[in-house]
Amino acid sequence: MTAPTAGLPTIAHARTRRIRDAYVALADDFRDWTPSATFRETFDRTVLSEIRTRLRTTDSLHVLEVGCGDATWAVEIFRAIPEADRRVAYTGFDVTETRIEHGRSRLAGHPRAELLIADGDTFTPPKPVDLVIAVEVFCHLTDRQATRWIGRWHDWLTPGGAFIVIDKDRWTRHAWRLRWDRFKQRCLPRSLRGRPYYFPEHFNGLAAHMCYPSFRHLRRAARSAGFAPRPLVHHGLFRALLADRSRGA
Repeated sequence: MTAPTAGLPTIAHARTRRIRDAYVALADDFRDWTPSATFRETFDRTVLSEIRTRLRTTDSLHVLEVGCGDATWAVEIFRAIPEADRRVAYTGFDVTETRIEHGRSRLAGHPRAELLIADGDTFTPPKPVDLVIAVEVFCHLTDRQATRWIGRWHDWLTPGGAFIVIDKDRWTRHAWRLRWDRFKQRCLPRSLRGRPYYFPEHFNGLAAHMCYPSFRHLRRAARSAGFAPRPLVHHGLFRALLADRSRGA
């Protein structure tokens, strides 16, 4: 695996710096994290299915993961697709240096995998890629950022390429419960807060900056950027948006 020159990215927004710092503080928690069965199945039905489909008609594929964290999903790609080491080039980037270092150690046996320290607001791949994926990343973006990112991805992709966003939707019971947890944390004394619905208390620094995306908004942003969105995938708590760049665009 390529180990590019280390260096911290220029981070465009103070919000992104705060999110990075929260992930640094939670490095041990995420190093031991494994996705739920429902989360894995959502990834299988979308990302892995898309890679398998594309490999039927092409010799090689370049996958770019935005906000790759500890490379959990890269490991899943190389585990689930036997020919990935020969036919899939993978690039992942994240703003959190500690997570990238851990991800590089996990991908050490995969020479076509590369992890970079970079900010999604400023990063541009050196050449077009075939598939862009973002898994539980848009929960950290404002609507304006989400629209801008999707617009930039159009130029990142080869004609006929696609992007996949997997996250939880803003208008679900889960998201409302997270808002309620946040309200209790900010406004109620500890004795009245009760047990958090989702995140343990030491995750408060991260949860404070989470706002799950509206997938209706993401579909509109994709169309405005020149993509053709496919029907949304709904599975358990998760939603997935797959959208194609026109071959003529």
